[in-house]
Amino acid sequence: GPYWQKFSLLAIEPSPQPVPGSTQTYAFDLVTRGDQKIPWGRQSVGDESKTEKLSMEPTAKAKSQKLKAYVEQHGVNLDGDPVRAVSDEENYRSGEKSSPPQRGQTE
Repeated sequence: GPYWQKFSLLAIEPSPQPVPGSTQTYAFDLVTRGDQKIPWGRQSVGDESKTEKLSMEPTAKAKSQKLKAYVEQHGVNLDGDPVRAVSDEENYRSGEKSSPPQRGQTE
């Protein structure tokens, strides 16, 4: 939520088919304003037990922290455009605490 603008995200797109090895698990792509696609979610289920596979999959929080660290370390959003440092407090005050817009909606 609070980093949606800073990361230059536009939408979250589900995969058209379930991931390999599953009939109900879908992967997602984070789509940036520059149409970059970042894989998100489990990419396959495989033959391992669900418990083993789930323990190998990083949490959404861990993935978000990785994206945040990348943006902060390189000073660019996920499209490669420069960003200025924005504090969590500034994000909160500016209204970026709300849900991200759906693809096709204007902001």
